[in-house]
Amino acid sequence: MQKPLQSLRDPLLEEELLENGYVVVPFFDNESIVQLLDLNDSILNIGKEGIFANTHLSDIGFKKELNERIKAIYKPSVEHYFEAPLILGGSLITKPIGSGVSHPHLDWNLVKEGPFRSCNVWVPLVDLTEKNGVIEVLKGSHKLFPTYRGPNIPDRTNELQQFFWDAMDPLYLKAGEALIYDHRLVHGSKDNLSDKIRPASACAVTNHSAELRLYYWNEKRLKIEIFEGENTEHLLSNERFERPTTMKSLGYLENYNNRQLVKSDFAFLKQKNVSLSQKLKTFVKNMLTA
Repeated sequence: MQKPLQSLRDPLLEEELLENGYVVVPFFDNESIVQLLDLNDSILNIGKEGIFANTHLSDIGFKKELNERIKAIYKPSVEHYFEAPLILGGSLITKPIGSGVSHPHLDWNLVKEGPFRSCNVWVPLVDLTEKNGVIEVLKGSHKLFPTYRGPNIPDRTNELQQFFWDAMDPLYLKAGEALIYDHRLVHGSKDNLSDKIRPASACAVTNHSAELRLYYWNEKRLKIEIFEGENTEHLLSNERFERPTTMKSLGYLENYNNRQLVKSDFAFLKQKNVSLSQKLKTFVKNMLTA
């Protein structure tokens, strides 16, 4: 995997993000959590059944206003952790009582991945538990060969859902802690089986000099079309699942295999674990014979 432009200021956190695809850090104080909960309360009655986010709102003006207010709350902590950050968008996500599963997936591309990286800063506004839909991640899965994900691009992981559930690790974050993860990392969360809603927030961040990209499936060409622009505001529009008209098309991906992914595509994760285990055994053996 190509080493992308540095995202995090702390070199140890940056190395952890590069290796595992995520880090967990303290992020919000109680005041910020309360501010986000208040914003979340303003949209709860507008929501529908199932998991709900402010990006689902039909009122574009209100949606943009919420986006800016969420970004403003995130800004101080983002600037504390990130190197020359560009905040792309903020959201609130509510997992309702009795439902709200988020199946394992990779998030959409927002930048030219490889030389650049985009991250999600995901923060629960309540403590995560086994019952309320703890977030789960597949460590190292961001190192999969280049993939292109977008609003209308067919999901390539449909046949791997149970494999992901079995392989992912739960992260029991406390309210205000942040999971900063590479958008290429496989992650998900199960239904909220507690007796209270599970509110969370998120903010997409990249480097200020990153080249922004969106990818869409062109049904006429049967190819993925590449778009560039100065921002990703198209994703706030009610036409976000349609071909962007306010961004520049860079053409189409040629010779891209859009097949469904299979378990063997993730064999590198097992090989890595075997390698680390073998290194540990060798180290212990050397210590005993020294």
